[in-house]
Amino acid sequence: MNQLKQFDTIELPFEEAEIYIDFILEKEEFEAIANDIETEFQSINDFITHLRANNYKYKKTDYSKLNVFIDKVSDQDFRNEKQFEGKIQDHPEIAFTPEAIEEMNKPENIRKFNDGKNHKPIRKVTTYTGFGKQRAVSGNKESVKSKKYVVNDAGTNIYLSVYELKDKSKVSRKNPIRIFQEINLFDLIDYQKSTDTNGLPIDKKVISNDSEEYNLLFTLTQNDIVKISNENGEFIYAFNRFSGSDIYFRPINHSSEIYSYEVDLKPINPKTGKNSGSQINETTSFNGEQIKNICIKLKVDRLGNISKV
Repeated sequence: MNQLKQFDTIELPFEEAEIYIDFILEKEEFEAIANDIETEFQSINDFITHLRANNYKYKKTDYSKLNVFIDKVSDQDFRNEKQFEGKIQDHPEIAFTPEAIEEMNKPENIRKFNDGKNHKPIRKVTTYTGFGKQRAVSGNKESVKSKKYVVNDAGTNIYLSVYELKDKSKVSRKNPIRIFQEINLFDLIDYQKSTDTNGLPIDKKVISNDSEEYNLLFTLTQNDIVKISNENGEFIYAFNRFSGSDIYFRPINHSSEIYSYEVDLKPINPKTGKNSGSQINETTSFNGEQIKNICIKLKVDRLGNISKV
């Protein structure tokens, strides 16, 4: 699909990706860091200079590899180079946001993505899932129901396990501070049936491919409350959803009627003269950091009492 294809990326080492800096997936993140009033950076170039001098790391995040939007690059044909075969990543989470769909439906873009022909505006996109996300209604191969399947769409599993690296001194791009595992709906059903409980099929610790130990912090499901703390106070978010490696939250510490379009809220930035915003009603980041890596889950009872999980 042409709309999806235009957001394909390829991962390159920093030194190679740097020449395409205007066309990298991380550019918005770099801008957020450079424009943050709490940093010493005056521009993206200042931030890049910092990365070069610090082994491509910033606040424990490793930027030694960056993702380049390949259709934005005119001097290299990544799609037809054998070394990149099978390594191109698509990004439906970008291609099918409300803003991207609105842009796609402009008359000139409708024709562009439809080989020069007119087409009605597209309001809904059908997605397909592989056999790993479906299960036969019946386990009896002789039954007609064994040919029928229950399907749960990829990315719609309702629980997420959050693990943190036991040895914090080993944090790197290869060994991130936290890793996340989705709990498949079918596994959840099987576990609760076999144990006759409402528990979750989760391990207390996991071992990464690099033999590093991660301990369970907490699990997240839709509308769970998390807290972020910094020198300016505490900020409360609710867990929305997850898609691939992206985990989305929405702020619940301000009036949605007043700030319905400001998600990653900060004061007016003297560098840009603007408020910082994110998606219409959800975000993955706070002050340039991924919320998933810095949040703490809160427990709120029916009386409004709050405690840490």
